[in-house]
Amino acid sequence: MLMYLSGKSWIALLEGAGLNSIEIVSSRLLTTLFEVVHGFYPAAYLSIAATVRAADALSVYQGQGILISRSSDSLGKKEKEERTKIWCGIMILDRYLAVEVGKWPPITRGRMVPDCRNTPGGTNSEVGSLSFHRLFEASSLLDKVHTAIHEPTSQQSFNVEEASMIVTTLTSFETIVEQEIAGKSKLSSSGLVLATTGLLLAFENGSKAICPDHETSQCQIQAIVALGSLIEEILKLVEELEEGTGTFDVGTFSPFAFHLIYKAAAIVTERLQVGLELETNLQRVRILRKILRLVGHRWLAGQRYLRLLNEDTTPRMLKAIECVD
Repeated sequence: MLMYLSGKSWIALLEGAGLNSIEIVSSRLLTTLFEVVHGFYPAAYLSIAATVRAADALSVYQGQGILISRSSDSLGKKEKEERTKIWCGIMILDRYLAVEVGKWPPITRGRMVPDCRNTPGGTNSEVGSLSFHRLFEASSLLDKVHTAIHEPTSQQSFNVEEASMIVTTLTSFETIVEQEIAGKSKLSSSGLVLATTGLLLAFENGSKAICPDHETSQCQIQAIVALGSLIEEILKLVEELEEGTGTFDVGTFSPFAFHLIYKAAAIVTERLQVGLELETNLQRVRILRKILRLVGHRWLAGQRYLRLLNEDTTPRMLKAIECVD
């Protein structure tokens, strides 16, 4: 914690001195990631905004005698790639934070990645590793889910069709990434975790949709079934972590997996509250809470998510959960 506070202080001092560079922006981004995995809110939410502005300042304030970076025109290929990677990292984290926080859109929505030859919001596959490229793609799809949920159109039929297309794309993306990481835990792939998070949010939203017609009603039924299946898949993933060795290595976890597990636990908790499959869901929520508790020994985000679950659980239900939890 002392190192974190010291790092934040140094960043503030450099900002006050009018200094900025690619390295300083990278430091801001890493600090924001640290705040995310330790559940430091609203610090992470504020830090990502400051990081975006600091990245903007690399170009906006060029030539005013204060900035210690060069203009985009004078950058070499390696430096342009580094700037592109940083912007991709910023957009990935910004999109994740938008989903974690709620309805407000990411501040980078609609932006182009600097020095990128593809379409707005796209990325150059030649920049960075394949896993990083997949992570950026997954964050783009996650942002589409966030938009569809929180900014629907007035045409219900269009919303249903759009949601269906996003789900199909996410499912295809999952299949591709699963083949690429064959032999590794799915929770170790940040791209796969974000894609699964997108599916979970889409199915949850679809299961609660208002059904004015038969078509929407059928989509709701499909979403309810798909949501149940996806939660079962998530449970199998976390159960696999405990099998065999009896130990649990959180170092293999994607930092974005914590929110996925929390969302699954929150959905199961809601089902408990309305009396659906009491015994089954009670066992499910115990498993998910146990993983968050184990994660919380290293990453404080696990403890934060447990507190959020406790706040949304009645005292009587919490006592029943924790009697063997």
